[in-house]
Formats: sequence, C-alpha cells, structure tokens
Amino acid sequence: MSSSDQQAAKDAADAERELIRLWRAWRTVHEMCQDRVRPPRLTHAITLQTLAHTANDAPYQGYELAEEEVRISLDDFRAQYADSTGHPE
Repeated sequence: MSSSDQQAAKDAADAERELIRLWRAWRTVHEMCQDRVRPPRLTHAITLQTLAHTANDAPYQGYELAEEEVRISLDDFRAQYADSTGHPE
C-alpha cells in the first residue's frame, strides 16, 4: 500500500469517526429538546402549592420534533450531512 493510499484510508477513517461523533451529538441534543418541558411563565407571586398544581396540570410544552429527526439513522445522517468523500459538511 502506498503512502497516498495509507493517507486516504486514514482520512476516510477520521471522517467516519467525526461523522459518527456528530451524529451522536445530533441525536442527544434532539432527544433533550424533545424531552424538555418548560415551566409555565410566572407573572405573579404564587405559593409552592399553586406552582406544583400548575406544573402537574400544564400541557406538554416541549419542542415539537418529528420522530424521524430525533431517531435519524447513521446512514440517513450520512446521506444528508456528509459530502461525497464522507466528510461532514
């Protein structure tokens, strides 16, 4: 194997590791956004009992994300966010 072939193989392996790292970060951030529930906006002083009651009765106020966006497969992520050489765009 020539040195240029070795360098190309190393570059491809580095690109794959970087893409996998970004894919994992993507999924983690999207899962965190999907799970996040923002507390209701407080406009006046309230008691802890009222706050607990409001939090329990409040509708889900998280971020709306498509399940495909949260659970994107590595292959789909690669197809959307990597260039033709496999490097993240």
